[in-house]
Amino acid sequence: MVTQSDKIYFAPFLDGEDTFQKTLIMDTSMVKKVLSEPSKGDETRSGVAAAKNTLQAPKYQPFILQDDAQIVVSEEGAQLQITINNSVRNIIEQQNEILSRAEGATGKELAEQLVNYIKTKYSYYGDNVWNLYIGENAAYNTDELIALMRVIKANPYLLTGDSKAEIEIFLPKGESSEAVDSVVELMQLWGVRGTESPKGNFYFASDGTQEGEGTLNALETTKASYEALDYLSALYDEGLILGNFYTSSSTVSTNRYLNQYFKKNTTYKSYGFMMYDDPSSVASANDIYEGIGTKEESRSEYAAKLGKVQGIYSVLPPRTYWTTEGNSSQESITTLSGTSSNGRAFKKELVRYYESNSTLQNTSWAIPKNSDNIEGALRIIDFMYSPLGQLIQNYGPQEYWQETKKCVTNMTLTGEKNAVLSYQTKLEYVASKTDFWSFMRGYLGATHGVGHIRLGGLTLQATNFYGQVGTRNVYKAISDGVIQRAENATILNWYTTTPSTYSTTVIDTNNDWDSLTGFWASNKLNKNEGWVNVITQPYGTDKSKIEIKTYKNGKKVTYEDMLKEQSVFNTRCLREYARSLGESRIPYYAVV
Repeated sequence: MVTQSDKIYFAPFLDGEDTFQKTLIMDTSMVKKVLSEPSKGDETRSGVAAAKNTLQAPKYQPFILQDDAQIVVSEEGAQLQITINNSVRNIIEQQNEILSRAEGATGKELAEQLVNYIKTKYSYYGDNVWNLYIGENAAYNTDELIALMRVIKANPYLLTGDSKAEIEIFLPKGESSEAVDSVVELMQLWGVRGTESPKGNFYFASDGTQEGEGTLNALETTKASYEALDYLSALYDEGLILGNFYTSSSTVSTNRYLNQYFKKNTTYKSYGFMMYDDPSSVASANDIYEGIGTKEESRSEYAAKLGKVQGIYSVLPPRTYWTTEGNSSQESITTLSGTSSNGRAFKKELVRYYESNSTLQNTSWAIPKNSDNIEGALRIIDFMYSPLGQLIQNYGPQEYWQETKKCVTNMTLTGEKNAVLSYQTKLEYVASKTDFWSFMRGYLGATHGVGHIRLGGLTLQATNFYGQVGTRNVYKAISDGVIQRAENATILNWYTTTPSTYSTTVIDTNNDWDSLTGFWASNKLNKNEGWVNVITQPYGTDKSKIEIKTYKNGKKVTYEDMLKEQSVFNTRCLREYARSLGESRIPYYAVV
């Protein structure tokens, strides 16, 4: 649209060049402790008659029914192929057996069972079984992640020293619609796309006959998205998702749960294990958790502390079934291959993938071509994109950088030129008592969404040392080709992101898909409606009786009636958006 207008000069801001915004983040010290000391696990029983602070009766069922025999992992910056014993019985199946007993199972039994499982299936890790989850060479699958979540939940005394403590396993960062959305974004554990689309819930399918093809699809009418809600409901019933994740207090805080469960700066002790969020902001919990950042320390001193406590940081995503060939948007979540109703063959493969993507923003500076002193204005824009201008846009004036070494490449990301903020600047940041990005914009005049690319090295410096360990692991795995991640690519493939805006606008004038919009709408805070209602109802509830509130007029309808709106959504809304990209982008089920 900008190039067609031919009337302005535009200075777009790229919020990272094909990098990620969110990752799974764990308190990795819990992982290492429970898997290194399983014999010291809790004797309290979890299962059918479990107490509130222990694991409830098992509802989640195995998803990964057949694992790969060989897996590629990232090790010291290179790919390494390892062989696993995929004849070992699914860990969820094993856990469900002992949790379903009348007497239930102890946390110790569950921890020992998981350690034995890892050692038998993944001999590659030796005694360092925790690296299956938290290492650069992590290789766990979705079921193995759920198994770990259960073991953490069942061992409060081992992990906190308090047998009455409750460990919240998955929780949002705070009370905001964006944070609440992190719960439904967990559907990615089962290969569901569209949860983090830059525009609505749209994504490109993998149904092209050749590279460069692929139709536009939507979460609203993807069969797997509704089936994945049942998996989330099972986790919620087991006590693996924060019970009140969708509510807010009288004084809303966007960092409430981060502060309470990770930073532990509330008046009472709280323990949390995992989030799906921005690693640079969540890892800040390490500063309070271990007192890091209160004085200038060398990297060796940081490393020494790291040896004592692993810290809160990013981990690689699990291996799970993603559709890599063909169009399965209308197929069941557990159907791994076959022929869809449009006659195309489809296939799912176990892949590690982060859909989260930093994208090209659609707002920035624009200068009319008939402006006064247009040459001077264009020189400013040109400077912002120059090597020095990029650094100033990211890090502020040079006076705030390290004096001894203005720019480095090895301390942040290999091959990317970055500045390093001086220690005095970091002290000013701490004194400002604000978040990193607010400090950079408000105090240094940097990181504004104008005319530059945000550098990956800046994101790393926004993350404390503990957090950098995990973020680097993810970066390495991406560069090694171990992790696929969403890309702003001109050639379409199954992991290409959709545009952040479209050249058409579709308005639901007659409220023809208003219930469907209400079901997937982001604003779920304090509203136990839509997908929140499905997750929080007792597992196995007849969904046809669940009430949904429409988006615009607030009318209540049944889940069953809401699903009936899918057809009109496809043939009007989805079809028009797809058509704006070209006739070949319209999926077969959206053709009138």
